[in-house]
Amino acid sequence: MVQFDDMYILDTATSIWSKPTSSCGPESWGSPRWNFSAVSIYAVPYWKIFVFGGNSGSLDDAKPQGTYMNNVQVLECTPENPGWTHPDVVGSAPKPRADTECIYFEDSGKLVVFGGWANRWFGDLHTCKVDDVVGPPYNVDEIER
Repeated sequence: MVQFDDMYILDTATSIWSKPTSSCGPESWGSPRWNFSAVSIYAVPYWKIFVFGGNSGSLDDAKPQGTYMNNVQVLECTPENPGWTHPDVVGSAPKPRADTECIYFEDSGKLVVFGGWANRWFGDLHTCKVDDVVGPPYNVDEIER
């Protein structure tokens, strides 16, 4: 069985696929991973893609489902120097799992992970405050004359 460990980027303005530079490749991504959760968040001035959990390992091992993971990785989508970062998290991380649902709430600056699978279905909910990484929302609340 073949396991892919690569990434491609679709330029939505031109509809052209490209392979990113090595700073986005497997050497900075870590071990091959699948069944992870990802969410893109606009962080002024560029987007960030947060990845949580998933499976990792060889599909040819005695455990073909791999090892369940519970770490967070962030793809910094800067045009000049895109690359993966591996932020340290504070507090109790969710148990390792795959197939989770993930959403970002801009008003609270929280990444929310729900459920997932690790040889049983989870029905739990976890939050991670990421507004320090993303930055505050920039908006105009009021204009006076």
